[in-house]
Amino acid sequence: MARRWIWVPAILGLQLLLISLIPCSSLQSRSPGEEISSQISVGQKIPDFNLFDMSVAFEYSFIHLDILLQNASKTVLIFYQGYWSSDCRRQFADLRAHFSEFQEKGAQIIGVSVDDPRRVDEFGRKIEKEYRVGAKQFTEGQPLKLPFRLAIDRNFKGVQTLGIGEEHPRYGLIARPTTILLDKQGTIHWLHIGKSAEDRPSADQILQLLASWS
Repeated sequence: MARRWIWVPAILGLQLLLISLIPCSSLQSRSPGEEISSQISVGQKIPDFNLFDMSVAFEYSFIHLDILLQNASKTVLIFYQGYWSSDCRRQFADLRAHFSEFQEKGAQIIGVSVDDPRRVDEFGRKIEKEYRVGAKQFTEGQPLKLPFRLAIDRNFKGVQTLGIGEEHPRYGLIARPTTILLDKQGTIHWLHIGKSAEDRPSADQILQLLASWS
């Protein structure tokens, strides 16, 4: 009997150690820098897909990407990870601060995530409020709405069609941070798929690319 009681704690300790390692190994099953097999490339026409349009808060409907592209000669299509990402908030705050420069270049911005509509609306309002406070243009009670479009890839069609999705341990299927520059015909002029949450172009870099695009 004595020998049995000596080994049981050791076996239990080994089991607990193995169990504690399982979540860590699952989180590392796909590293942030892992290469992704995108379905798109520069010079190719982007496949059309439906998006939930959030141009007016909670008065949204499905709209084809092809139709949205007709609103401007150039489109900056940005897939972002989600409302919960501090990198995404910084990115969109940067885009908001340079919005007038995008307008001068005839470019529209479309941000896309797989978030819930309420989260998208909250995300946009927060970015706009921070911008107005910083620019000393904020008035309490004034409607808050970004001057560019936020849309939702509600059925994951865009993420799957473009091949830019990855599994997040907490939020499930999300988009890699992806920036695509398009013309009215949907031709891809520039493409960047981030290898990590921080790997995304700045507003200045995108504006430089738009300026060199004849």
